[in-house]
Amino acid sequence: MFDRIFKPGADRALLALLLLAGLLMLYRLDGTAHKGRYDDVDRALVARTMVESGDWVVPRLGIHPLFTKPPLMYWITAGLGKITGRRDELPGDLTSVLSMLIVLACTWWIARSMFGKPVALRAGLILSTMYFFVDMSRHTLMDTVLTATMMICAGALFQLVADGQRSRSVWWVAAGVAFAAVIMTKGPVGLPVLALIAVPLLWGQRGIRLRWWQGVGLLLLMLALILPWFILVLHRMPEAADVWRAELFGRMGENELTGTWPTHPAWFYIPQLVGTMPWLPFLIPALGFAWSRRKQRTWLVLLSWFVGGFLFLSLVSSSKRTFYLLPLYPAMAIMIAAAWPTWFAPGTVVKRGIRIASALVVGMVPVGGLIFLGLPLRYPGVPRGPFWVAGILAVAIGVWGVRSWRRSRGEAVIPPVVIGVACLFLAWFGHLVPRENDYISGRPFLSEAARMLGPHKVIMVELRVPLTLFYLGSPPYLNEPRDLVRTRLAEDPLSKVVAKPEIAAQLDFLTPVMIRTLKSPWGETRQMGLYQLQDPVDRD
Repeated sequence: MFDRIFKPGADRALLALLLLAGLLMLYRLDGTAHKGRYDDVDRALVARTMVESGDWVVPRLGIHPLFTKPPLMYWITAGLGKITGRRDELPGDLTSVLSMLIVLACTWWIARSMFGKPVALRAGLILSTMYFFVDMSRHTLMDTVLTATMMICAGALFQLVADGQRSRSVWWVAAGVAFAAVIMTKGPVGLPVLALIAVPLLWGQRGIRLRWWQGVGLLLLMLALILPWFILVLHRMPEAADVWRAELFGRMGENELTGTWPTHPAWFYIPQLVGTMPWLPFLIPALGFAWSRRKQRTWLVLLSWFVGGFLFLSLVSSSKRTFYLLPLYPAMAIMIAAAWPTWFAPGTVVKRGIRIASALVVGMVPVGGLIFLGLPLRYPGVPRGPFWVAGILAVAIGVWGVRSWRRSRGEAVIPPVVIGVACLFLAWFGHLVPRENDYISGRPFLSEAARMLGPHKVIMVELRVPLTLFYLGSPPYLNEPRDLVRTRLAEDPLSKVVAKPEIAAQLDFLTPVMIRTLKSPWGETRQMGLYQLQDPVDRD
């Protein structure tokens, strides 16, 4: 069915993919608060500080220099902030949306060069409806930019192999510039996965080698893109070298520099693969299919990319976070898409495991629809209208999917799954997540409190500083334990205090200015309060 979509010289399906993904990523994104998880608010705050301070060389989190990562992601977010004139979440979120659209386009590009256009379309549809892929595209994340730069570099290498000597210099330069962007996004942490792609892809490909002087020129170009920022920072703040050394060696194992990184067991990433839903049931069969064809270069590259990358992140890197898997998601989508024609080849008997996997995938749509219909009845905070509409559509589309599965032995499940999942995602990310994020971040309270602040410092008492600071508008602040609040107020009696009411109740010298109750869609409640010193004396 995919072959009929394409006509010679027309890649309209790529545009359709980008429009679908753009809808899922952008729907009601403007105004969705940061959670304060995944470092989203930290990255947004650093970029906003760049714009407001005019210092685009040294990233700062509040008033403190932040040398842990190079500045490319901050520069892009700050640039979007300048263009849009916005100080809220939008510039950072747009950075991730644009990055993930680039990842999707590069996945199409790589899959087409490896297996052709039908597989490229299938891989794009699978990737754009993986839950974690869409979820991360709606967060201000450095790893979305990292994944985009890595995919551009990988795409250039794949095209280099496909074109051979015809456009050798162009694609080497493109790969080199993208490689420099990888370094300028997050340092060398992306290089192991890139090496796992490049080595099996380029090994033995003699026709694409550069002459020595071309190689030297490419190296100088990359150094010219990478070194200036590091030299400028070291010139202004030599202590940055210690931070970079800790960042580099702290990722690779235990030593005296790794004390601040949380560690997780080697199996940490295995349950994180649930983020590939609804396509997870096809992952194990796709890995088995790839292993059976490991002597073919294309499949060897995919195995090295996903399995090698997964093992490296699990066994070598001491720092483990869910979104570190993002560069592996395109490999999973391409493997499933490329195995599909063989699984469901005309005239063959579909294996029982594949039939079960396809039944599980298509069955998730009506089951999800039924869950969406019931959630507003169980939790009054869940928006009824969007969830009921999405639930009804998903059930109807799921019935269509089940009928297609029965008629076609399972291979026609992609269209109903994609459409049904899109309906569910629009309700979830567009209507539920904003309410949940308001509760987690405290944005409604903090935005109201920001309008009551004067020129004096704000004292934050045992709160998450980046999140509180971002939504208060970055005023002068102190972050103090409760024992020091009286001392700080003695220094400036007109300072305001932001604290939870249960903490403020222990400080009998405070009087409330405002207390608000925040409610989550799941029925949970919490309170936040703005306080001042009782009967403060104006010393100005």
